[in-house]
Amino acid sequence: MQRQRQRQVSQRGMAEEEDDAGKVVLNTHRQRWLQEASRPACRFDLLAILFCEFHPQLGPIILTQAPENFISKEAFKPLEKYIITKPEFAFHTLCIDAMGYRFLNCPVDIPGEQYERNHLLFNMVLVLRDNCAPEPFERLATKLAKFMEQAEVETGYLQKPNRKDLLFGVLSEMLEQLQQRGQCAVKLSTSLVIRLRVLLPPPPIAPLKPYITPVVIAPGALVLSTARVPQATTTGMKIASKADMDMSLVQAALQYLAHCGAIVMVEAIQFCSVYVVTPDVVRLRNDPVLQENCLNFISVAGCARPSLATVMELYCDLIVEEPVLTLKSWFERHVEKLADIDIRRFIQFGRIANFLRQIKGYPYRDPTASLDADSDVDLPTIVSLLDGHHSADEICCIKGISAARLDEILQSDPYTFVFHR
Repeated sequence: MQRQRQRQVSQRGMAEEEDDAGKVVLNTHRQRWLQEASRPACRFDLLAILFCEFHPQLGPIILTQAPENFISKEAFKPLEKYIITKPEFAFHTLCIDAMGYRFLNCPVDIPGEQYERNHLLFNMVLVLRDNCAPEPFERLATKLAKFMEQAEVETGYLQKPNRKDLLFGVLSEMLEQLQQRGQCAVKLSTSLVIRLRVLLPPPPIAPLKPYITPVVIAPGALVLSTARVPQATTTGMKIASKADMDMSLVQAALQYLAHCGAIVMVEAIQFCSVYVVTPDVVRLRNDPVLQENCLNFISVAGCARPSLATVMELYCDLIVEEPVLTLKSWFERHVEKLADIDIRRFIQFGRIANFLRQIKGYPYRDPTASLDADSDVDLPTIVSLLDGHHSADEICCIKGISAARLDEILQSDPYTFVFHR
């Protein structure tokens, strides 16, 4: 009956099975993980590691565990058939919710005539908090299972007479390092070292818009295809054109680099844009590391570095004014002080460090107004984007026109207004 029920679970791929004694819920792979809104995992969610096996006379048992006596023999009883499973579940990640914990495991089945029942069944079980997201630990559990399988096949590690003491030492050191540093390097023998890492999920990254510019911040960062390292004005759309790649592929590649921390996304720097300093600029005055990074990033190669006082003065002069102070007007005001400063990288650093924000212009045209015969010839090509939801930067990128040309078109039309926010 039990074999039939487990076969049904395997056929469905994802199922839930409840035991009357333990009220245990079995979730295979990601069904529940993707549905529940649990908090992000961290290394402190790992509470214990168990080594369980099928004993020829006693059946499923916990051979050793770290910490000691974390799970009692009585508590393990209702879980045993979900830990030491049938062969069809071997090397499949299983997640079990029971007793206020989440048990993440990957059963191992090694056939061989040297074993008493021609099979060695064991499982390295990670015990997590019940409300944690187990995805970061999934690859860790799989790698641990495969490593122990190889250790047994190649060296007979699990058949040593003192294996219980050896495994307890390994599990204790592994648990301690994973809880402290989120990674471990534990020596099983002179030739066996297992290295594990808890892969925490990266923060979500917003979809890449075609007019956003990637800025390389990591040394040796990857460069897309034949395109050169992106410059301050090289948008995602321009990279796709240079590399002769589909825009969707460029977006996927840039998002991957952003997840790896190799690049950050900022708007393309244009002299018609408007930037305003935020109160966070005080961090530049108080943080020596940020000061050093800033001066190195904004300085022109081969020129003397500007003083911190000059940089602070330039940033603090980017304020809201009437009429609107564009980057071009600000540059003309401080042209002498900017002699040794790369103005585009100056703005980029402020955007990356979050003490500059961009005030964007959003053109809006009265939808009831018709197009006159003397309207600008390019106005009909952009009129669908003049709805107040598309910024001037976005319109320039989508239509492939310069900011100066767009400004000329908008000023020639009496029914179009630009809102800045």
